[in-house]
Amino acid sequence: MKNKNKKIAAFVAQSQTNGYGKQGHFFYSPAQTGIYFSIAFPNFEIVQDKINLLTPCIATYVVDVLRKFYPQKDFLLKWVNDIF
Repeated sequence: MKNKNKKIAAFVAQSQTNGYGKQGHFFYSPAQTGIYFSIAFPNFEIVQDKINLLTPCIATYVVDVLRKFYPQKDFLLKWVNDIF
């Protein structure tokens, strides 16, 4: 699968009412309880044997960045991409 878009795109929502995970599990993310977003990268090619590492890797980097900007907070990562 290849993203043929020419620019990076971010999709941000205040809530998710019809979310679903990779295994088809549905979830609800109420308003004012988090930040919900997806990012699409141009010309991003998926390496199939490492695809399961992508989401936890990105979540770990996001926590690292948050800790740098907010060192007084204790950010935790819940499987696989919930940060609280």
